[in-house]
This record gives sequence, C-alpha cells and structure tokens, in this order.
Amino acid sequence: MRWLPALTLAAAVGCAAPLPVVAQQQASESQEADTDIWIRPSGSDPKRCNFKVATKVTLASLAADPARWKSKCIAVQGYWNGSMLLADKTDRKGIAIYTNRRLSRMAPRAPRLYVAAGIASRCTDLPQNVMVMGYCHTSDGPYIAVAQMRPR
Repeated sequence: MRWLPALTLAAAVGCAAPLPVVAQQQASESQEADTDIWIRPSGSDPKRCNFKVATKVTLASLAADPARWKSKCIAVQGYWNGSMLLADKTDRKGIAIYTNRRLSRMAPRAPRLYVAAGIASRCTDLPQNVMVMGYCHTSDGPYIAVAQMRPR
C-alpha cells in the first residue's frame, strides 16, 4: 500500500472538476496492471477560498439546494461535531465537512458553534468507479471541502 501526495480528483480519476483529495493507491499483488484508488475529499486551499471571499449561506439553503452552491466558495455557520456541521447541538443530520489534518486536529470534543469557509460539493458528483472514504462512502448528500474554520 502506498500513499500518494495530495492530488486533485481530476488527476486521480480523470474527472473534469478538480476537487482536493487525499488518494491512497494500492498496487495489486499480481503482476497485472490493476490498481485500486481510494479517495477522501480534503480541505480546500485558503488562498482560493477564505472568509473574505466566501458567500454566506445557511445550512438549510445548502441542504435544500446543493446544486446551486456546487463548486462555489461559501461560509456556513453550524455546530461542528466530528465530520459534520449541524443546525443545533441536538441535530443528527447536517452537512458533511472534509478538512485537512491541521483543521481536523482543532475539532471540538463536544458540538460547538463554528463558521466554515470552503468549496461546496455533493457526494454524487464524485466518480462512481473509485472507493470514497468518509461521509461520501455511505451518503450522497452535500459536503464542504473546508479551507478555514473559526469559532463563533
């Protein structure tokens, strides 16, 4: 098993829309040219998407019409709980967030109000011929590739 450096989704699977991903490539045990690629969307580049340029969007708006916000730099407020932004502390549904390792280490131990800036996308827009890790492995909902997080 070999970890590749950070790739764009376009480079990993020939997709038209470049999205940041972390890719894992596992070479086949045989001499065949088979290769398995697993991807996990990661955080966005803060130089491209940050609080200064992000459009403020509500969680409800993103959840109701994810296609409207696809590939746009947005800022969303919600309770950060694990890999989700929730409308309130007791909410069990929310919007998935993918972050880089530095931001994931900042995650609060209990739900806490944060604002996330990042690129909006949908799990259904990821290619179907690769293994997707995290939220998009079992869901087809919207997610945010987070560039910046700050507490409220």
